[in-house]
Amino acid sequence: MRITVHDDFKWRVTLEVESLKPFDESVFRRQPSEVILVEGEASRKRRYAVAYRAWKRLVRMVEEAAAELGLQDSVSEVLLLPSTESGEPSVDLVPGADGNLVSLRMCPIETVHNRTGDDEPLINTVRHELTHPRDELDLAFGYTAALRYELERPIGWAKDPIACSCGKGRQRVNMTHCFGELWNVNIDGRLQGRGVSEATRRRGFGATFPKATDKHLAVFEDLWRPVLVPCSRLVELSWEFVKDRVWTYEGMLTARR
Repeated sequence: MRITVHDDFKWRVTLEVESLKPFDESVFRRQPSEVILVEGEASRKRRYAVAYRAWKRLVRMVEEAAAELGLQDSVSEVLLLPSTESGEPSVDLVPGADGNLVSLRMCPIETVHNRTGDDEPLINTVRHELTHPRDELDLAFGYTAALRYELERPIGWAKDPIACSCGKGRQRVNMTHCFGELWNVNIDGRLQGRGVSEATRRRGFGATFPKATDKHLAVFEDLWRPVLVPCSRLVELSWEFVKDRVWTYEGMLTARR
C-alpha cells in the first residue's frame, strides 16, 4: 500500500506554516525547551522544512492506523487531500481494477498545529476515518453499491447558509447524514478510546438528533459497544429516526463524517 500526498494538501499545509507569526518551531517539537523563533525571508526554507515534517508526520500516522486496521492488503493507495470548506475530515473508498483507492481528506490546520506535542487526537481521527473503508470492505458489514444509492436518495430539503449565499437557498438532504452519524457511533464504540472520544461523539449525536427521546438515546448506548453492527441494522435504525422526526435538516447537514 502506498500513501500519496496531493500537491493541494502540501500547499495548504505550507500556507498554514507561513501564517505563524512569530514562527515558533516548538509547535512541532516534543521538547518544550527547544524553542526557535525565526522571522523574515531567511526563515522561508526552515518553514518549508517544517511543513514537510508536518505532512510526513501525518503519513506515518496513516501507515500506523492502516496497519492496525489491516488495510495494507485490501487497499492499494491512500491519497491525502485537504478537507473541504467545512474543515471536517472525510474519507471515500474508490474500487478500481488496479486495487482499492482511499481518498482521505484531513484538515491542514489540525495537521500543523500540534502545540502540545500530543499526536493522539490526530491519529485517533485518522484511525476513525480509515475504519469507514475497512467496514465497507468487510463482507460481514454488508455495505453495497445498491445500498449507497438508496441512502443517497433525497428525503427532503434544508436551508443551507452556504447555498443561500450562492443564490440557491436550499439543499437536498438524504439518508447518508443520519446513517453516517449512527455508523460513527458504532465505529468509535468499537475503537474503545482509540477513535473520536465519547464526549465528542455524544455532542455530534445530540446535534444531529436534538429531539431524541430516551428510546433514541438508548440506541447510542447499544451502538457504543465493541461489536460490529451490520449495515442493514444501521439502515433500519436510520429510518426509525427519520420516521420519529427526532432529527433536524440543519443537524444532519452539520453531522460529522
